[in-house]
Amino acid sequence: MGPPAADYRKEITWLRSYPQVAPRVFYYDEEFNAFFMERFSPAETLWKWSLADRDDDATRVLAEMIRRLYLTPATAPQEIPVPHLAELGSAFAVLRGRIDAALLTKAEGLWKELTVPSGHDVFLHGDLHHDNVLSNGAEWKVIDPHGYLGDPASEIGSLIYNPLEWWPQDLSARLERRLAILTEELPWEAPRLRAWAFAKTMLSIAWSSENDLPPPPHEVAIAEVLHRFC
Repeated sequence: MGPPAADYRKEITWLRSYPQVAPRVFYYDEEFNAFFMERFSPAETLWKWSLADRDDDATRVLAEMIRRLYLTPATAPQEIPVPHLAELGSAFAVLRGRIDAALLTKAEGLWKELTVPSGHDVFLHGDLHHDNVLSNGAEWKVIDPHGYLGDPASEIGSLIYNPLEWWPQDLSARLERRLAILTEELPWEAPRLRAWAFAKTMLSIAWSSENDLPPPPHEVAIAEVLHRFC
């Protein structure tokens, strides 16, 4: 249940659009912002895998979820507002003077290139990472969609800089390994995946830096590595 101002239409529509990976929504009451959804068990997330030296396995599960999602992608619903990823580019402005100018210039340029509206755009989850993939018996399910319109390859972005507690000593090698697995498992070329990884990491930094908060060092370190890959 949610407060009176809540609007779960986008989330519920996304969950119902991707029954192959999402929990079932049995009932939704739009007027009272309430819904009844399938319960998972044991509902463990991939967060623990990455912190227990099973990062390769976690990355492959996430890649499988993305692959299963976009074998039969859904288009954004017409009856509710769904923002396009292109609308998020203005968020980078908060980083001016607060982060390496080369990183910011690269991120803004890539974002404009990657978010040009296309006939191949799909109804995206928008925040697909380790804490949003839960075990349900022997299978995995995806929860908590944000709902955007855009390039399906963008979904790899959020898993690159998560979990936030994951900070291996060999960060560069581990990020390179994640990207190698994603390139192997998904139907998109390596440069496109690397560009999205960097651009979405930078977007996350911008969002985390709102209200005069300092850019998070963990994500900045990841962005610096990814910048060399692009």
